[in-house]
Amino acid sequence: MIVFSDHNGGESVICSEDYVDKDSLCILPCEHVYHHDNISGWWSIGVNQCPKCHHDYYSLASMRGHIELVKFILSRNLLLPAELDVRKSSALHVASIKGYVEFVKKLLVVNLEMCLTHDCEGRNHLHLAVIKGRVAVIKELVQASYLAALQTIDRDENVLHLCVKNNNQLETLNLLVEIYVYNRKEYNGDKG
Repeated sequence: MIVFSDHNGGESVICSEDYVDKDSLCILPCEHVYHHDNISGWWSIGVNQCPKCHHDYYSLASMRGHIELVKFILSRNLLLPAELDVRKSSALHVASIKGYVEFVKKLLVVNLEMCLTHDCEGRNHLHLAVIKGRVAVIKELVQASYLAALQTIDRDENVLHLCVKNNNQLETLNLLVEIYVYNRKEYNGDKG
């Protein structure tokens, strides 16, 4: 039975049982509290939102850096993290912006194709990481899919353009130049 009550009142949102000591509870990134068994059941039927506020688990977890929650959900294959919000952003978009490297790694293991998805402004995850200067995330995303580095936005701007245009961070620019030079040599068959 689904009960939409205030979690401060002691009632679970997806069951009618009160919380008691030693209950196994789960606090979602939106800060709503559920009995662990009940929310696991909710996830197992493919629902990727909080039953009360309808926020997407992955996007909120990405935004707030809750890697343990994501590990738990992914370990049970309960949800696919490729869900997009109204701005066509996935959890990987958010994790890339925030610079959460471990989160990015976990999401890429589950769904590598997410590297090439675009938000409502046509930007992929690598574009966003470059704009924010997230060097560690950039390394992971390029290692997962170099094709993301070749995708352009707006007026055919690539990641080098975005780096210079948005943050002028020398470390980010140096990394991107290294990636382009290395991949160009690989493409031309020059291993030296």
